[in-house]
Amino acid sequence: MKKSLIVLLEFFILILGGYTQSESKQKICFHFIDQYDSIIKPDEIEIRDNEGGFFQLSTDDYCFEYFITPNYAFEIKISGVKYYDYKKTYRIPIPETDTIVLSNIATMINFFIKSDTSIFTDDEVKILQDFFSNKKYHFTSLSLEINIGKYNISEFQNSIMLIYDLYLNNYLHGNFCNLINFSVSFKNDNLDNVLYLFDGEVYKR
Repeated sequence: MKKSLIVLLEFFILILGGYTQSESKQKICFHFIDQYDSIIKPDEIEIRDNEGGFFQLSTDDYCFEYFITPNYAFEIKISGVKYYDYKKTYRIPIPETDTIVLSNIATMINFFIKSDTSIFTDDEVKILQDFFSNKKYHFTSLSLEINIGKYNISEFQNSIMLIYDLYLNNYLHGNFCNLINFSVSFKNDNLDNVLYLFDGEVYKR
């Protein structure tokens, strides 16, 4: 009887040992880019697997090691103030590397400037320069509506070029790869002052 128990125990040990050896450790490494193909480094990455495991992915190499088991799966989640919440589920077979595209949080910004003439004063130019040089965000598109008041459209050429140059400088500083989106429209409500209405889409840094 004892001999049978010993043989049975050895049999279970062999099965358990064989199962453990059949589990091989694998690794997947992630690469993150934004919608403009620029490399980014998110700092809040969570991984939860279907075996109850929870992991915070290291920002040193963005790699995750796991044991291959039947039906193994995990979910990666990226969140933070800079990016939309992102989730993706991986199941066997899991690739060795994966490139994830994260979209920056985009928002619309509206502001206006009132001017006495069709030409900006030095103070108004400074306001524009400070606005477009804001390091917290970059414009990805800009539309401008000018209520010309008592002036002619032809008198706004220099002001439009100034706004365009400031916008372009901000745009290029953001290393965007898509086309420049800039539009101008005019309106005349017979105002005493000139009114510049800005409607811009930005992404926050």
